[in-house]
Amino acid sequence: GIMTKKTHYEVLEISENASLEDIKSSYKALVLRHHPDKNKNPTSSLKFLELQAAHEILMDPTKKKLYDTQLVMGTGSAPSICTDEVDLEDMEWDEEKGIYWWSCRCGGRFEVSESDLEEGSDLIGCVGCSLSIHVLYTQLDELKTSD
Repeated sequence: GIMTKKTHYEVLEISENASLEDIKSSYKALVLRHHPDKNKNPTSSLKFLELQAAHEILMDPTKKKLYDTQLVMGTGSAPSICTDEVDLEDMEWDEEKGIYWWSCRCGGRFEVSESDLEEGSDLIGCVGCSLSIHVLYTQLDELKTSD
């Protein structure tokens, strides 16, 4: 399905009508939790970047207004630092399930079967979060019968 990216409000874990005070305090708390110095988890540095981007926009009345307008119009998505391109050859093959998989930074997995790929679905979502990756692969020539 379509992957919806987190809004800046979701990143900061606040409601869309949060006050500047709420934004500030939530940002401070989350930054402490995810600061690269404090947290060695590789997902934290990315989370940290998301927090900074969200904070920067929501604390600036002009940017926030623009962002809110975009949200209403359905175009305001968080910066897409989430979507990776992964070469099919780099993915792990799960013999048992008959799927290719790739680890997501949330600890979940992106999973895709050969038949999915044959149908042309090369954008796959993580089973554990809202991220998605684009699988790069060359169409298997065996599938096409040529004269």
